[in-house]
Amino acid sequence: MKNYLNVGKGSVVMGNVSGNVGDNSVVVGPTDIYGNTILNRPMAVGAGAKAGRDSIAIGAYANAGAGYEISEVFAQTETLLMQAKDENSQDGLVILRDLVKELNRPICEKQKVLNLFEKLKNVLCIVGGGLDIIQKLSHYFMYLFNK
Repeated sequence: MKNYLNVGKGSVVMGNVSGNVGDNSVVVGPTDIYGNTILNRPMAVGAGAKAGRDSIAIGAYANAGAGYEISEVFAQTETLLMQAKDENSQDGLVILRDLVKELNRPICEKQKVLNLFEKLKNVLCIVGGGLDIIQKLSHYFMYLFNK
């Protein structure tokens, strides 16, 4: 009997998988005849996933070994806000500077950082073009405060 597989838009399926896979999903099933899942080559699987030369990243926007410098993300944010040249972007620049200042303290206050980030996200949503920045900063703060 053949396996039934229905894969949604933007999804990735690897290995022996059957059934329905929703949109924008990643499913990794067994890859050998014994039911084992063997992933032994560098790969990035999923929307926006990035992997370094010796890493495996699985899932939407997963990042393994392909990092980015957080200072580059802050510089991108500043550039985006400076180009917008409106009242919201000016507020965003002040928030960004306060956020960087807090992060550069020897011991930063988690709640203050998260509050500033929430304000910055709101500004970036109003200004537009900041979704990639928001995602990178979200991942950075999840890592920073959950290690």
